[in-house]
Amino acid sequence: MFKGIPTPALTIGLLGLIPFLLGLAQIFGYDLIPPAIRNADQMTLPNTGAGLMLGYGKIILAFMGGALWGFAASRATWLLLTLSVLPALWAFLVVGGDLVMLAFGFLGCLAIDFLYAQFGVTPKWWIRLRVMLTSVVVICLLIPALG
Repeated sequence: MFKGIPTPALTIGLLGLIPFLLGLAQIFGYDLIPPAIRNADQMTLPNTGAGLMLGYGKIILAFMGGALWGFAASRATWLLLTLSVLPALWAFLVVGGDLVMLAFGFLGCLAIDFLYAQFGVTPKWWIRLRVMLTSVVVICLLIPALG
């Protein structure tokens, strides 16, 4: 599962799941964010688990579009560059306050990842990392919607 994924990419990717997991825990009544962090003067963390996952998820979806843009730049075709902006547009225009729509955004981004892999613009390990991380994110986003 982790074979061939560079340790820094794997570690940072896994750490990036923490806000989704904290949001899911909070939805189930376990607020694991220390009060000192939540109440810090400069912090603007949402007060709900869904809010935490939505806020962070929109940022990460836009970030993933930026990563795709970086891959697309190697070819600079209309198709690849256009596809790379779709995750950010989805987060901005479609998601609103809907965890399910955010999950669909991550699945759409994963579909673009697969297409980019077919075009040979991603590292060989990219899809393994993205499938693993996207699976956890989508599960975290859909559990509250299905429960």
